[in-house]
Amino acid sequence: MSAELPTIVEKSRSSHWTLWPRFLTFPVGVVVGHAAMVAHWGGESGWAMTAWLAFTTICWICVAGSYHEAAHFTLSRNTAVDLWYGRVVGTIIFSPISLFREVHRRHHAYLNSADDWELWPYGDPQKSRRFRRMFVWLDIVFAIVVTPAVYSRIYFVRSSRLPENVRRTIRNEYLGVLAFWSGVAAFVIVTFDAGVIEWQNFEPIWLLPPALAASCNSLRKLTEHLGYPTGDPMLGTRTILAINPITRLFVYFDFDLAVHGPHHRFPKLDHARLRDAFDELQKENADKYPLFNGYLSAFFDTLPWIVSNPAVGENVSNSAAP
Repeated sequence: MSAELPTIVEKSRSSHWTLWPRFLTFPVGVVVGHAAMVAHWGGESGWAMTAWLAFTTICWICVAGSYHEAAHFTLSRNTAVDLWYGRVVGTIIFSPISLFREVHRRHHAYLNSADDWELWPYGDPQKSRRFRRMFVWLDIVFAIVVTPAVYSRIYFVRSSRLPENVRRTIRNEYLGVLAFWSGVAAFVIVTFDAGVIEWQNFEPIWLLPPALAASCNSLRKLTEHLGYPTGDPMLGTRTILAINPITRLFVYFDFDLAVHGPHHRFPKLDHARLRDAFDELQKENADKYPLFNGYLSAFFDTLPWIVSNPAVGENVSNSAAP
């Protein structure tokens, strides 16, 4: 390890002023975007609705990025704040934060292996290539349902060996999810029955942004790892160092998750310092790490694996499996 890396890690909590442009923009943006879609701000044209749909979807993608940072307790200076923010977001997206923390902790600890619960079934040697080729499209298209279901396995499958105190916490958070969405459903029914909103005025497109965002985040997850047999944090991930200004802006607002190898190498490193960490690691291992200059090139590198053999770990070389 170079002399500069310990300094980068040591200062990993010093740049949280970079949080606020990202954090305030996108949770607020979700609310504004949905309000704009419901109120038809910009008129009745399809172009206006499409623009608000795109904006709100991007905001949802980045809210998921903040949820990921909260799970690492790197979102703010306060662990309790991160935990409760994660609980709020997790309640909304049907994934309790304590559940995701356990799934994601094992993702980091057992990257691209059968014990990587986040990348199930792609690293599970018990799942056939035929099953994985079918599942990957469900994982992308219906991610808003499939992703919470995949995460929930660690709670409902006893072989996960969750500590009982963690299991109780997850159970209580699931009860919170159930209570919240039961309340939302009751409120919607009462509102429509009271005539405050007419059923015929409801537009399904209002619900599309979180569904599209979930699909985009699922595709991002696959792009980060599919096709790599190793659990090495730098060699088992695709790292994107964007050169396009628009892509760099999106990467910034998505908490630099695209700089993925350094994130796995230093899970507690502040997102603002991931690029610095990669630069230092690259000095010692020039041209060694999977590096891409944009999402499109990384996606095209992943696409053959999505189509032919959605796999990580030992399933990558097990291409002959039925």
